[in-house]
Order: sequence, then C-alpha cells, then structure tokens
Amino acid sequence: MAKDVIVHGAGIVGLVTAYTAMKAGHNVIIHEPHGLPAMETSYANGGQCSVSNAEVWNSWASVMKGIKWMTKGDAPLLINPAFDWHKYEWLARFMTNIKDYERNTQDTVRMAIRSRDLLERIIYNHSLNVHQETRGVMHVYRSEQALDAARKVNEVYKSTGLPSIQRRTEYDTQALGRIEPIAKDGLLDDVVGGFYYADDWTADVNKFCHELLRVMINQGVEIHKTVADNKSAVHIYCTGVARYSGPYCPVRGTTDFVREYMIYPVKGYSITVDNIWDNPLRPSEKPVMTAPSVSILDDENEIVSSSYDDRFRVAGTAEFNGWNKDIRMDRIEPLIQWVRTNFPRVPLSKITPWAGLRPMRPNMLPIVEKRKDGNIVNLGHGHLGWTLSAVTAEQAVALI
Repeated sequence: MAKDVIVHGAGIVGLVTAYTAMKAGHNVIIHEPHGLPAMETSYANGGQCSVSNAEVWNSWASVMKGIKWMTKGDAPLLINPAFDWHKYEWLARFMTNIKDYERNTQDTVRMAIRSRDLLERIIYNHSLNVHQETRGVMHVYRSEQALDAARKVNEVYKSTGLPSIQRRTEYDTQALGRIEPIAKDGLLDDVVGGFYYADDWTADVNKFCHELLRVMINQGVEIHKTVADNKSAVHIYCTGVARYSGPYCPVRGTTDFVREYMIYPVKGYSITVDNIWDNPLRPSEKPVMTAPSVSILDDENEIVSSSYDDRFRVAGTAEFNGWNKDIRMDRIEPLIQWVRTNFPRVPLSKITPWAGLRPMRPNMLPIVEKRKDGNIVNLGHGHLGWTLSAVTAEQAVALI
C-alpha cells in the first residue's frame, strides 16, 4: 500500500532512498535544508564505488597509526587530542569492535557488491551522465610489510565465498604499469606491488545526485527546504551531519541521532584539478590525458584518486575534530604534493579544495532501523556512502 514518505537528506544516501521508495510506489517528498542535492558529504568526495575498499578500519594497526600521527598536522589520520566525551567514547567503542573486524568486513563486502549492482542498474536504466569510469581500482603499496598486510585483507575478502570479489588480484609493479601506463610517470617509482579489481568503478557522486533528482522530479517527487508536519507520513532520516528543527521532525535534532547511534563526523578532504588534458602544440595533434583513468588507492597515504572527464579528484585523510568543516591548507597540501610526486604531468594551475564530514559508527557499519515511532533511520555510512547507498536504501524502504 502506498504511503506518504518524507526522506530527510538529499545526499547520495537520501536520494537513492527516495528513488527506491518512489519505485516501490510510495508518495515521496525530500526534505533538504540546503534546497539543493549533494551539498554536504556528497559534494566532492572520492567517487569510488569500491567493493575492494570495503574493509572496516577496526584494527590495532589503525589505532597505532592514530597515536603515532597525533602530533603531525599533515598526517593521513589526525585526532584532535582536546577532550570531547563523545569523541573518546566513540574511539573506545571503535576499539571494542576490533574483535569483529573479519565478520564486519565480510558483511560490508556482501552489501557493497549488492549495492554496486543496484547503482549500475540505475545509471543504465536512466542513461545518467555521471562521468562513470569503468576501468577498475588499483591498490598500491610502498613496502613489503604493507603489501603483506594487504594479502591478509584479500584473504578476508575471499572468505566471503562470493565469486565477484575473487577477481581482486595481486600484481607486480610491471603488471600495474601495463594496467595504467600513466602510473609509470612517478607513482610506481617506489611501489613494491599491489592489487587490482576490474569490477569496481568511479563516478561523480555530485553529478549522480543531480541527475537522479531530475529523474525523480519528472516523476512527481518534490524537494523542499522545509516540510509541513504530516503525522501520517513515514520519515526516513538519511543524514547524520545536518541539524533538524521544527514540528516536522519527530526526533529533537541531530544530536539525538549522534548519541543514540554513536555517530561521529570524521572529516575528509579533497582537491579537484581542472583541465587535465594536455593541450597539443599543434591543433592537429590529439590531446593527451595527464591523469590516470584507473582509480588509484594509495593505502599507506590514505588517498584515493578518480578522473571525471577533464577533472582529477584526489581525496583522503581522516580527521577527528568534531563538527568543524574548515578547510585547513596543511591538510590540503599533502594531496597537492601527492599529485605533484606521482603524476607530474597533471597541471596544477586550477585546484579546488574541499572538506566534508563523514558520519561514521564505531563498527564502521551503517544502521538501518525502524524506530518505535514508526519512522526509519538510514545512517552512518562513513567513507562508503556512495558504495553502500543502494543496498541500505533497499533495506530502509523494506521497513516502510
């Protein structure tokens, strides 16, 4: 039976949830305080739809890195040591989930594969122009110790028994260079090996959100900055980083979500480099791509890269610094330096920096749950919002 459904949040999770509810026959309204889609976490993220990056972060290695890097301003993982009860409670619960690392990683991989298939179907069915690049994701490692750790992660992936993830394969440096020749320009100089997974892909998440909203508006879905109170409607909350107010919200503000579901806003940064095609000296010459079309994941530096037509997106870092969304140049500079070192032909004359908050739970798994009041939450996707959005949308709509 068709219901009135109000989806709160027009990021990737909210919009795919709204789309899934619409396809199920419900009457959908999207509530987005910005009035526009993808204005927060989905604005300029890394863009990887990446089953091969579905490993949860709960490990003692991650904890030791956080401690080691605590005083290093440009570290890939940075924790502001200033006291904040919620932050330290989150970190304590993060450590209690280390024992469930293998099971939670397997669960995330299973969800990611299902979600990736659903997202591909949406893109195909509506011919969405989202700058999708289907050349896979390459993981590179700069030490034998890191490569050996990656082999152990790969065994966890394989233990799911799913045929799709079995194709994640280890390659030596020469083979990686054949997969992505541009990587020979600098990236592979100190790389000892890596893994490649052809089934993963990248796309512009912001573009996807705008394109998907256009499809929904054409089918009668509305988006509003505020929505009237509708006591018969089912509310689905799909953001953990915006603040709600007003009678239409049956839960008093996001802080209730944050505490109840133990969500922390882990900040990530990105840069977008424009005009990455090398302009030829003569008009008759064909322009040359200066950035890799294969998506790169530099695990040790916690950096991912994706190419969108004439733009190159480089994203990374995890910063535990509360609700602060300031763009710190000491956090942006390592991303610029990473491009300069690994892909020296990429022109760096036009760079757009960005920072956004990723709502994470201590076990690194999203929460999809029906509340006692009949409303639904779909929260806490962290760095895998794009990758997991379609499967959690499916789960949320099933609860209506």
